[in-house]
Amino acid sequence: MLACVIVWSSSVQAEVVDRIVAVVEDDAIFLSELERRVRPFERQLTQVPDGRERATRREQVFRETLERMIDDAVIRRAATRAQVNVTPADVDRMIHGLAQQRGVSEQDIYAAVESEGVTRAEYRRVMEAEVLRLRLMNVRVRGRVNITSTDIVGEYRRRTRQAADRAPFHLAHLFLAFPENPTATQIAEVRARSEALRDQLNGGSEFGALVAAHSEDSSSRESAGDLGVVDPDNPDAPAPEWLVNAVRSLQPGQISTVTRGENGFHIFRLLSRQPPEVPQLEAVRDELYNELLNREMARQQRIYLRELRQRASVDVRL
Repeated sequence: MLACVIVWSSSVQAEVVDRIVAVVEDDAIFLSELERRVRPFERQLTQVPDGRERATRREQVFRETLERMIDDAVIRRAATRAQVNVTPADVDRMIHGLAQQRGVSEQDIYAAVESEGVTRAEYRRVMEAEVLRLRLMNVRVRGRVNITSTDIVGEYRRRTRQAADRAPFHLAHLFLAFPENPTATQIAEVRARSEALRDQLNGGSEFGALVAAHSEDSSSRESAGDLGVVDPDNPDAPAPEWLVNAVRSLQPGQISTVTRGENGFHIFRLLSRQPPEVPQLEAVRDELYNELLNREMARQQRIYLRELRQRASVDVRL
């Protein structure tokens, strides 16, 4: 599928003829151009041991790269219409900025791409396309984005809620276990027993007393079901999401609904919740603004690029 066309010259020597893999309006993208763009990924592909998987990934890389090249072609045409240009000095500044971000020299960047089989001229063409994309998007998309104080406050409140959800909490539970290899009927029976105990709690029964009488977790039964402090983001023992979700809306002292876990049904009691460490709004206002701006710019850029693609005549032949 990706092979070049082979023809025979009069001297009976094989000659490789490039072929077109896509046409954007009247601009052609050739297989040789695509192969050059894919070259930096070839080393990664050779490290995939399974031949079939390697071929699948290679085809995916070719198609994704071609889509990016089509986007570049569409952007170039839109930039021409908008009289947006990029100079060699613009490319120099882009590469200089990347070098500063990575803590290396510009020569280090060129050496790195050349080690992957990409020439300096090819790398600069890719960077030129990136600068052109950014410049066009800033001209055409920036006016669509308006981040308000309401947006910032809303994001701050969302983060505050998220921090509260992920803060460590002290938990107890009443647990009824499934039998080994349970049937659907047995699972339903355990749920019914759990719901009956939950009804007793609603009716005023004391949680610790029901735990002592009915809980099947022997490790916590004698301590009124105390599970200790649970940290949802503990890197060594993170809490499962089903547990975090079960107690997310609880206030200290409240009881959860009957919750199915991995080995049975739980009724949780939230004992306490550590207050989240959240900075004041004014301390993070600029950070929130920039994050919202970048997020909305990225969304509007996707919309704008989709609009350009829909208006353009694109013929993919890969």
